Amino acid sequence: MKIKNKILTTFLLVSIIPTLIIIVIGVIKTSAALRTEIVHLSDEFVEKTALQFSAFFEHRLSDIQIYAHSPYVRGMDWATSKDHMESELKRNPGKFEKFILINTDGTYYATNSGNPAKNFLITDNDKDPDAAAKKLSSRTYFKKLITENSSGAVLTDIADPVISMSNAQRQIVISATVKNSERLSGIFAGTITWDQVSGSITKTSEELTKYFGNK
Repeated sequence: MKIKNKILTTFLLVSIIPTLIIIVIGVIKTSAALRTEIVHLSDEFVEKTALQFSAFFEHRLSDIQIYAHSPYVRGMDWATSKDHMESELKRNPGKFEKFILINTDGTYYATNSGNPAKNFLITDNDKDPDAAAKKLSSRTYFKKLITENSSGAVLTDIADPVISMSNAQRQIVISATVKNSERLSGIFAGTITWDQVSGSITKTSEELTKYFGNK
């Protein structure tokens, strides 16, 4: 099951099911004509919720694909990418928590940290010039996009929640392969924190409750 479907299921259980229980009680107590209208509204409520959650992830995946094909990223040069990616985070506050540029060996850069002595690679201790570089090669999305991608295809992924290696936050990684001159050269990714997802759930619930309350 895709992660957005898992989150939607959680949302249905926590926010929508109680509402539907109230609707069912209403159906039992009302006339046939009104029952039909209530059932129609409940179906519409669930459908609109699914569409909003799909849009939440699809819009972000589209952004990641665009970034992965941009000249700022294709060269896999963090010195070129870093300032632009930080500017993008500021230009779209709350959309992504951070951006990550991952080499084919699993070493990586991120907008929230980096070791100056290692050209800003993420390391075990970014304040120690002798610290070893961390690697993301064990992550499921890395295996899908790099390790198991022998054909070098252009792929994307929306991963299950993981704990960030750089800041220990629970996050969802949205990623896309980076190709340069038809050569698979790495991964570009954006992360969404669990708090951002939770905030979207709350906002969606409030908007839809208000919408259907006015119908």
